[in-house]
Amino acid sequence: MTDYPLPLPSESTKGRDGQEAAVRLINGYTEQMGADQDGKAVYTLYAQPGLTRWDTGNFSGVDRGSLVLDNNTLIYLLGHQLVGFDASGTPTIYGAIPGDDQVSMARNRNGTPQVGIVLSTNKLYYVLQGGVLTQPVEANLPAPTSIAYLKGNFFYGIADGRIFASPQEQATGINALAFASANADAGGIVRILAHVGYLYIFGPRSMEIWQYTGDTPFPLAPVQQYIALGLLAPASLAETDRGLLWVDHKGFVRFGRDGGAQRVSTHSVERDIGKLSNYDKSKLIGSICTFEGHECYVLNAPSQWTWMYDINMQRWFERKSYGRDRWIASTFTWFNSEYICGSIVDGKLYALDMTNFTEDNQEYVLEIWCKNAHNFPNGGLIDAINVDIVSGIGNPTGAYADVEPMLIIDFSSDGGKTFVGERLNSLGAIGDYRKLIQSGGWGRINEKGRVWRFRASAAVLRAIIQATLNGRKSV
Repeated sequence: MTDYPLPLPSESTKGRDGQEAAVRLINGYTEQMGADQDGKAVYTLYAQPGLTRWDTGNFSGVDRGSLVLDNNTLIYLLGHQLVGFDASGTPTIYGAIPGDDQVSMARNRNGTPQVGIVLSTNKLYYVLQGGVLTQPVEANLPAPTSIAYLKGNFFYGIADGRIFASPQEQATGINALAFASANADAGGIVRILAHVGYLYIFGPRSMEIWQYTGDTPFPLAPVQQYIALGLLAPASLAETDRGLLWVDHKGFVRFGRDGGAQRVSTHSVERDIGKLSNYDKSKLIGSICTFEGHECYVLNAPSQWTWMYDINMQRWFERKSYGRDRWIASTFTWFNSEYICGSIVDGKLYALDMTNFTEDNQEYVLEIWCKNAHNFPNGGLIDAINVDIVSGIGNPTGAYADVEPMLIIDFSSDGGKTFVGERLNSLGAIGDYRKLIQSGGWGRINEKGRVWRFRASAAVLRAIIQATLNGRKSV
């Protein structure tokens, strides 16, 4: 008998069928153990952080967009209700905004800050100032698709390709001549976004970058025109200090700035995007969250899936809430030193929480599908599987499943279509640090190989360091 390494996944890689590749990391992520492999293995697999209820409100409408007004106020559009939350999560209702589409928001530096709000589909314009929500009548402003703020002006993207500007630090009184056209491509404007001092103008097949000039009546001029990278879904656009991430018109996820954005999506991600209907593609939502140095782009399809891209690790992981195909988290916003997110289910708000191993007291399952273990074309016999875990992590009290947490092991011989052979293995009660998993008698692997799957749902730290198979090759 010989020990063979069982490679753990570093990201999710799904083939078209599963027989060629069925590697998945769901609700987990990899972390490198030092630059010179200071740990037992190059990577350790951890369960993703949980969600802790943050607000004290009672809203039923789902998250449609958010904005930080100041250090003490976070604004969310929940269903039809525009709500401000203080640092403790206490809500104040400002008013009602119709529709169900995502909105873009921006604020200026008016003595009493003004927030401009644009509905991406209905193309309506609202202004919030001093807690009062109004829908101003702007005869000179065509119906906008999005709003951005740059160097004193609000800018409004119009579907026909025009960009309008507001007066300095004003959300109303727009001049009929205060516009220019993004005309390098005839496709019009999907969304605009201010980023690192420039205005990025996205169309359905291309984008342009404009800079501030201070000219009147329109204070922008193009720097780069006709960059052949369009925007598939307005709400898929998210920004970090290093650049923008979005789904382009071909279904690739891009990352970068200044027209040099690189493809960072994998075939697995692009395949999932490509399977969506045109309507669902237009409803893709992207945002940024960070935990312990893992800065992630969270990409959500309406009800089908959630992919997360770890920018530093350059790895894609999947996320699912219990009983769902995708994560319940919607968009993330950095506020008061933590990431707050809305929900796709109701009007609850959550904080991303490394110390919570549930989603608002609901378990979620860490699921690891290992690379196909095979000895093609001969097969083999597996006498034992050994899993090196972070052990002794059970809770001192509470539900038995958390006091004596378990790792479920099973396998698939058809590329992940069906799994059999489920066995429960203890991760060790609290303090049982010498615990490891050694499970024997797994029988013959056929010529096509076997996909091993590990699952754990206990509300404790869940981590796997390495795994081996003890077996014999057939001849």
